[in-house]
Amino acid sequence: MRNANFPVLPIAGGALVGAFVALLAMITRWLKELARARQHRRQANVLAGLDRHMLTDIGITRADVRDAFSEPFWDDPTALLRERATQLVTQSIYWNTVNIGTGLILLLGAQAMRTGDFTVPARGRIQRPPAPPAGAIIWQDKFSQMSGNFTDLHNDFWVR
Repeated sequence: MRNANFPVLPIAGGALVGAFVALLAMITRWLKELARARQHRRQANVLAGLDRHMLTDIGITRADVRDAFSEPFWDDPTALLRERATQLVTQSIYWNTVNIGTGLILLLGAQAMRTGDFTVPARGRIQRPPAPPAGAIIWQDKFSQMSGNFTDLHNDFWVR
């Protein structure tokens, strides 16, 4: 029986090239992540150079910037700052909605007082208040839609 020559080198060479390409892709990805981390650190350094009033205008504090820089180097410091600013905007929308709702209740109560429809029931006799006008309900629905759209736009802008 003759010894057959098997093409061992081309098969091994193909596996070696595949491993080299995979290693090169992994190193390229790491370098891109390192470059991205450096870019975000530079952006956060710009924020660290702003004074307290400018940071407040953006919606973050000096403590938020310190917290962002206390993260490890490979973590994105701007992600924490973006999260804190988003929380502030969400809380602001919530409390503004609560305040507007309270103002509407007070306005409706004042209107009822002016027309004489507002009465304080005698002890033990509670009257059901009249239904709000249809326009108030439609306005409340539209306001809820607008605040939801604003939140979606804000998240689309900041969360990337």
